[in-house]
Amino acid sequence: MVKIDREKLVKERRTSYLMYVALRFISRMFVGKQKRNKYLNPILSRVLNESLTRILIEGLTSSFLTERRCVALLRERAERQSDHPQIYVGILIRNCVRYTLRTLSSFHTQHPHNWIIVDNASTDGTVQLLSDLEKIRNQIIIRNPENKGVAPGFNQILRRALEDAECKYIFLVNNDIILEPDTLDTLLEFLKANTEYLIVSARNTRDFKKEPKILDNTVDFPCCLLTRACVEKVGFFDENFVMAYFEDNDYHERVKRAGIKNGMVCYAGYYHVGSRTIHEGGVQVSEFFDRNKEYFRKKWGFTPS
Repeated sequence: MVKIDREKLVKERRTSYLMYVALRFISRMFVGKQKRNKYLNPILSRVLNESLTRILIEGLTSSFLTERRCVALLRERAERQSDHPQIYVGILIRNCVRYTLRTLSSFHTQHPHNWIIVDNASTDGTVQLLSDLEKIRNQIIIRNPENKGVAPGFNQILRRALEDAECKYIFLVNNDIILEPDTLDTLLEFLKANTEYLIVSARNTRDFKKEPKILDNTVDFPCCLLTRACVEKVGFFDENFVMAYFEDNDYHERVKRAGIKNGMVCYAGYYHVGSRTIHEGGVQVSEFFDRNKEYFRKKWGFTPS
């Protein structure tokens, strides 16, 4: 078993996060002052901001890029978990193992939880990673023999979580995000303090716009926390959305029409690299984009922005 130097790990996390915050501050200065700075083209400013952020994020997570270290970290956390926790963390995977390692390694919570990992027929290093992870007690691995797409994969996570009568929350995350420290704990604290909300999300820190602490009627599905009550009232994702795109818009529309209070907790953050499964996972979804968009329009009478 690989041993983790916890003191070194905490120091790395703290240093990485401080560097990340510093970069966000510098980038925000560029973007925020672009109207007053006649020497800085707004488009160049945005490109610079995005490029610097991505470069630093890639660099910050380099210490987590080994599978052995990721597995050891999750194994250590599993020793403190419950067999029937109130929280299930679900992640849908299609190749892109290096991004999955970043996501798994950046996750942290003080609460007992179980992972539900759904693999859509990966063919890269994900296969070996999952073989190692399924040996850990709190990892539930579901392997699909073919790529079922996003909606069916999410539904597999929701159904498996709800099989446990103790489950109260399902935390859905993409496999190409990097969580800020205590993202899940912040969302949980918000839901417990504001019980009228049944689904909330963190905020993608690639967006440097200033927002209020809570942005109502906005949910970012790459990193969202659903309550059991939300799923029981709204149901599962519509599997008529093939492969990817608009299944999240559809779910959010159903949440709103069900009268469920929802929102984005803007002080809980994550960084979304974006579309890695599409660009690097061997998935061709361009042909499904227009089809899903038209299906959404016919279903709801408008096209999501």
